[in-house]
Amino acid sequence: MKYAEARSKQHPELRDTYSSKIASMKAADAAGQDAAAVRANDTLLLELLDGAEQQLAKSSFLAGPAYSVADVMFTPVLYRLGMANKTGEYLKPRPNVSNYYNRMKERPSFKAAFGAAGSPLTAAGALGPALLKAQLASLTGWY
Repeated sequence: MKYAEARSKQHPELRDTYSSKIASMKAADAAGQDAAAVRANDTLLLELLDGAEQQLAKSSFLAGPAYSVADVMFTPVLYRLGMANKTGEYLKPRPNVSNYYNRMKERPSFKAAFGAAGSPLTAAGALGPALLKAQLASLTGWY
C-alpha cells in the first residue's frame, strides 16, 4: 500500500485510480483479518473443490469431455492454492482434482499463463528489488 500511496503522490493525475486501488487493498486486508470471513471463504472453497471432485470422477474436464471455459476459470484457483503451498491440504484428499491439476499444468496454455510466474528466476526478479529496498530502509530509516 505504501508503494501505491507514494505513486499516487508522484502521479497526481492518477490519484483517483490509486485511491480506489488502496481502498480495495485495505478492504482485502481487513477481510483477511476477519476470522468469520476467512472461515466462510474456506467453506466456499471446500464446496467448490468437492463439486469439482465429483464432476471429475465422471469426466476428464469440468463441463464434460472437452476443455472449456469452466476449466479456464477453475485452473487459476488451483494455481493459487499451489502458490500458497496448500495443494497438500486441499488437493490430496481429492485425487480427481489433484490429477486434473497435474494435467492442467502440462497444457501449453498453463505454461504460457503461469510458467514464468512460477519460475525461481521470476521470483528472484520480483523479490530481489523488494529485499534490497527493505535492507536500505532498515539501514537508512527511509522507505
